[in-house]
This record gives sequence, C-alpha cells and structure tokens, in this order.
Amino acid sequence: SLAPFTEYPWLWSIHTWSGSAEWQMVLLAVHLIAAVCLVAGYRTQVSVFICWVLLSSLQVRNPLVLHSGDVVVRLLCFWSVFLPLGACWSVDAHRRSISVFRADGRVATGASLGILVQTCLIYWMGCVLKNGDEWLKEGTAVYYALSLDQFVTATGKLLLPFPGLCKGLTFATWWLELLGPIAAFFPWWKGRVKTMVVAAFWLLHIAFALCLRVGPFAPTMMSAWLLFLPTSFWDALKPSAGGHSPFSPTPGQLANRHRWMSRPLARGFAMFCLVYVILWNLRGARIGGSARWLPQWSRPFGYVLNLRQYWTMFAPRPVLDDGWLVMEAVLADGSHVDLLRGGRLVAFEKPALISAEFRDSKWQKAILNLWPEQYSPLRPVFGNYMAFQWNGCHSPAQQIRGWTLWFMREDTPPRGHLAKIVKVELL
Repeated sequence: SLAPFTEYPWLWSIHTWSGSAEWQMVLLAVHLIAAVCLVAGYRTQVSVFICWVLLSSLQVRNPLVLHSGDVVVRLLCFWSVFLPLGACWSVDAHRRSISVFRADGRVATGASLGILVQTCLIYWMGCVLKNGDEWLKEGTAVYYALSLDQFVTATGKLLLPFPGLCKGLTFATWWLELLGPIAAFFPWWKGRVKTMVVAAFWLLHIAFALCLRVGPFAPTMMSAWLLFLPTSFWDALKPSAGGHSPFSPTPGQLANRHRWMSRPLARGFAMFCLVYVILWNLRGARIGGSARWLPQWSRPFGYVLNLRQYWTMFAPRPVLDDGWLVMEAVLADGSHVDLLRGGRLVAFEKPALISAEFRDSKWQKAILNLWPEQYSPLRPVFGNYMAFQWNGCHSPAQQIRGWTLWFMREDTPPRGHLAKIVKVELL
C-alpha cells in the first residue's frame, strides 16, 4: 500500500487504477509513444500533455525511487504544455504553420518566463536552504558530500585528499548557484553573458555527474539551461540564407496565427501558476510572510497540478549518516548469501565502491530508502520480493529459509578523524 508514503490526499495517479501488469504495460506503451512523438515534434502539444500526465501519475505511484532530476523533468513538462515546442525543427513545423506570439518568431508569455524562473528557483532555493556552516563558513560541504559512499564515484574520491580544493569548490558552488541565475537575466551584453552562464552551469553539472551518482539531475539541468542560450546561438544553427530546413517554418508560416496558447485565459493561467510556484518555494523555505500569502487551503492546487517541489539537495548541509546495506539470506543448504549483491557469500567488510553496486538510479534510491525509520514499512516488502525472486530461479537446496537486513552505519567524521562502523539490524 502507498498510504504510508502519500504526502497529500489530493495526489492522483492513473497507474493506481489497477495493479495488473497489463494495465501498467498499456500506460508505459502510451507513454513511450508520446515521448517519441515529442522528440520528433509530431502533434507536439498533445504529446507533451500526455507525457506530463503520465509522468505525474507514475511519480505519484512510485515516490520512493524519485531523485531531484525526476521532479525537474515533471515540472519542465508542465511548463512546456503552454509553449509552442513544435514551432521549429519539428514534424509539425513541416506539416503546417505553427503559432508564435511575435512576428520575429520569439515567444514571450507567462509560460516562457515561468519555465526560466522555475529553473532558477532550483538554485536560489537551494542556496537559501544551504545555510549550514559547512556551506557558509567552514567550506567543508564538498568534503562531506564526497564522503557519502552511497553517492560518490571513483572520480569524486580523487578530490578528497585536497582540502583546499574542496573548500574552494564549496564556496564557488554556492555563489554560482546564487548569482548565476541572476546573471542569466542580465539586460546588457545578453548574448555573451547568457552563453557564459550556460557554460558555467554545464561545467558544474558535468562535475556533479563525474563525482556523484545522483540520478538524472545533472543531464536534466543541463537540458534546462539550453533554454537560456541567446537567439544568436540558435540562429547560427539555421541553414544558410540560400537554403531552408524542411523542419523549420518558412517566413510565411510565422504569421500571427492565434491558437489557444496565445489567448488571454491560457496566458493568465500560466502567469498565475508562476506566482503560485514562487510562493510555494518561499513557503517551503520559510521566507518572510509567505505562509500568509500561500495559506494551507490553497495547497491542493499545487498537488493536483503536481507543482509541488522542495529543493534540499545537500541542504542545509550534506548528511553525515552514511553506510551500506547487507541482506543476509540463509539457504536450505546452510549457506549464507547476500541478496543485494547477486547471491555472493555474505561479507560485512566495506565494498571498494558502494555507489557502483547499484543496478541503476532507481534501485539506488529504493535501497537507500530502506534504512531511514520513516520508510521502515518498506523493508519487509522489499526483502520478501528479493527472496521471491531468488527462490523462483534456484533449486530446492538453495531456497531461502530466512533473511536479515543489516545496515553497516559509518557516519562521516570531520576531516582527519577515523570513521567508526556500527552493525545495525534493521529487520
């Protein structure tokens, strides 16, 4: 049951209408078709709307495997519903005229501002919430982040012996997240400044991807920053004056043709959602009198449209409770195997690289959620599932007779101190 993990009763999910595998396969097939159409720019607005609905539904159905990047994808899909994504380089642009809101082909609406501000809010709210001394005074946040074995990669571990570098990266990251989005709206020398800002954030997220295994966050944010590139960048990619791309609209197609996105009701709704999202973030960060401007009775709107968000990655400081899990299973022949490591003999020694042992980011998130107390009801369900999978493909002599979930807790100590490992039985 999802009841213990459901944040609010107004959350909805089509995926919960039936627990059958057939129903899930139908929804996944529709989702895949809509995603392919969206990439190709075919029936773009219908495709992105279907993607947003099914993605919101799927995330509500599986809240325990979500990373911050998954939330960003959902929010970008929402704002894209109100934007003419198929206006250029698309099958739609080749098939028929596409609505644009200015004669020069640019889009300037509440939704276009909303998707840009939404991207910036991720960093601004992160800075507000990163208020621990590790970020603002000591400069040790990067050290603690790279000490989290469940996330750090082999590349990230190479930086740990350099305290001065880690300290510099801590302050550089905080200030870039604060000032970078502001510079993206800089009114002078917009082309150069925006290009430099986008390049800086791409470098930041490439560094994240190389040093930390945090799911789809880095590539998703790199995609979001493409929205800030100046017009001159995209104009340079167009064919020369003597040619014309079959997937771009002709000048005649860029006529003022009004569609629902350009109507006052759609524009007003998008602007209302932008104000609502800003207030939601301010309330989450407990800034000023935001609770008065966004009272509790107004929050169902954010849940129904899945605008809910809270950007706490490594905030207010990187967590210190680190470690790894061991799922010890006793077989009928008396041997002890670890179900989390493909049935290898149980060993409680620390693995060489914990983050590399997860199949993918979803398994990583599901397994990491086994040790917080708030998710304790998940432990027997997950353990029984793993035992069921094992018994289904092994002989009677290797059937599981019982299992125990262990957490090898290793809290991160200050630099220069030795870590202590404590063996904790979770179930």
